[in-house]
Amino acid sequence: MAQLTEERWRQLEELYWDAVKLDEGDRAGFVLRVTDPDLQRELRGMLAQRGSAGQNIIQAIAGVAISAVPHESAGSENWTGRRFGQYQVYA
Repeated sequence: MAQLTEERWRQLEELYWDAVKLDEGDRAGFVLRVTDPDLQRELRGMLAQRGSAGQNIIQAIAGVAISAVPHESAGSENWTGRRFGQYQVYA
């Protein structure tokens, strides 16, 4: 694999942000059009991490929220501004 110089990192970063703006179906084609195999591989890895990291965060927040809500009062309160550990609920 080629070294990620500052210039190549800028290219990869630009490709990444262009890719995340696209729908899932368009994203795959976009990645395939990257002609540099090393940049393509790095871009695939970054996009894969983005998806799994987002799901892990969502699952962690949901778990904390579910465990903090007494079942009999679920849905009866305004949760805006309430904190769960380091997370805060926004409207």
